[in-house]
Amino acid sequence: MYTTIISGPGLKEHLSKDWVVFDCRFNLADTSAGEAAYIAGHIPGAVYLHLDNDLSSKITPESGRHPLPDMGQLVSRLAKAGVSNNSQVIVYDDCGGAMAARAWWLLGCLGHKKSLF
Repeated sequence: MYTTIISGPGLKEHLSKDWVVFDCRFNLADTSAGEAAYIAGHIPGAVYLHLDNDLSSKITPESGRHPLPDMGQLVSRLAKAGVSNNSQVIVYDDCGGAMAARAWWLLGCLGHKKSLF
């Protein structure tokens, strides 16, 4: 079980296992760039999580830029992608971990123990 960081070669070694990988690439200046990058290429089997649509709730006048998501909706989204309490989950992005860290933190808030970058 991994709980923090894994290397690229370490991940490659385990990709054939039943791990759930999330691509969390996102650009605050161009909110479609992360998904476009995902479509252009991603780690085999990875599922895309969009900061605005999956990892945040709708913005309201009281909420700030990226309010926490509705946890019930997030649980449903993660389950649909194959996450269970026993899943090893890997999250990654292309901006120094900022977006992947949000997904990792949210997984931790939900009680998931096996998540890493």
